[in-house]
Amino acid sequence: MDWLTMILNRFGTEILAAISGIIGFFAKWYFDRLQKRKHLETERLDALLRLRGLLTESHSVFLSQNYQAQRLMKLLRAKHGAEVSNGIGFDETFLSLYNQFDAEEKELHSLIRSTTLNSMYRLNNDLSKWIKDCHLFLSPKRTDVTGMRFADCLNDLQLHLNQWLDKYNVWIKQDDRRSLVYLNDEKKHGKKFPEKLESILGEIIQELR
Repeated sequence: MDWLTMILNRFGTEILAAISGIIGFFAKWYFDRLQKRKHLETERLDALLRLRGLLTESHSVFLSQNYQAQRLMKLLRAKHGAEVSNGIGFDETFLSLYNQFDAEEKELHSLIRSTTLNSMYRLNNDLSKWIKDCHLFLSPKRTDVTGMRFADCLNDLQLHLNQWLDKYNVWIKQDDRRSLVYLNDEKKHGKKFPEKLESILGEIIQELR
């Protein structure tokens, strides 16, 4: 045992320092990994909260605009009766009777059109940008069932937004008589808004908190 004691006496400090250094290295590596993971989760949650904010605002704007559209339709039905055809939707009705609008009807139509030109256009552009900036949500792990459902909804939303913007460019900008861009109305011009998106988004946010 004398040789072992001699080695320990001679090299013990160096060995302990080396072991301590190795432990310190792995401890720092693990700590940095945890910090990075926490940072990524925080960024992920912030992105999802931004999306929820945009969706909430978009829904509020839609309801407000739809209310004004129903007000205008009610005025037109009361005034024109048989000239208001069933099954053609708000915008086609407004288009067909545009030249007969009185001052109140013109005001409502102008308000509806302004909402499309400004708030709805801005929000749909912001949502499109969010999908582009946060494209990693479109490719979750196959084992992440909720993430896969969320990705499906985002893909549907992306298609819906693309079709909305396409219709906007040929429908609203080129004709002052047009006021609304609906995709899932009587004409079925495109993909409807994914109805399950907001509930699945809420599930994911709850999991991250």
